[in-house]
Amino acid sequence: MSTSATGVMQDAADDWEELPSYPSAVCSGIKGDTNHPNGYHISYNDNSKNDFSTTRPDDKPPNMPSANANDASAIDMSMSSTDMAKSYKNWKRLFDDHSDPRRKYFNAVNCYSGSGEARRLDFVANTNTVASPDHKWHEHCSWRRRYARDQTARKGYVSVGRGDTKQQWEEETMSLTDRQDNMIDATATRVEAFTAKWKNEIPESGWVEDSDEVQPNHLVIKIDAMIAALARIEGVVVTLPVAGVDYELLATMVADKVRSGTITLEFVEEGE
Repeated sequence: MSTSATGVMQDAADDWEELPSYPSAVCSGIKGDTNHPNGYHISYNDNSKNDFSTTRPDDKPPNMPSANANDASAIDMSMSSTDMAKSYKNWKRLFDDHSDPRRKYFNAVNCYSGSGEARRLDFVANTNTVASPDHKWHEHCSWRRRYARDQTARKGYVSVGRGDTKQQWEEETMSLTDRQDNMIDATATRVEAFTAKWKNEIPESGWVEDSDEVQPNHLVIKIDAMIAALARIEGVVVTLPVAGVDYELLATMVADKVRSGTITLEFVEEGE
């Protein structure tokens, strides 16, 4: 038998065991044995090509990379009834939300709510059926074979176990560029809404004169401070425009100014 457990699958199991939500968790198997002679614990190459685990598009070529052909793609996790029930809630939430992008990594999970029958939640067929009774004490999660070496799939598996929401997952996996764009858009929208309040109070010139010199209008100063504050809230550093910018136009054009760079937003990762 050429089946092996990938580093990704092993690390995913280790990560799950370390989750504080499941103190009883112990991985009870990835690679198949005499009790698991076929299915996702056995590699594509070691299974019959008519086996249920080699027929779905992501479980065979061309979607499955050739490098994955000898990989097991399922994790069995033994847990107490209490921990099984906690895990079930998280998988059930994923199962119920067809828009959650983490679904794409998994075929199915056999799990237990703590009462009644063990259940098989199939993310491909979108079916919730009875699983065999042994899944009342251990959870079986079969990954799509194409992702057996995928680090993001590993993170997705642990994210479900942690109970992360879809939004938390999307924020975690969003690229630096996407996060920067989202922050810029959010900042621009909030600045635009806030500056609209001041539009009728800002004089056309944006400046007021006293007896000795031209000074920035106090409302203009407020907008400067407000832009800087919003930028900090959104997790960015702002370089304000030079003195003399037409703040009357800022009330309606600030979003474009932010997006185009007239107001410069520099994205900074947290902790840097």
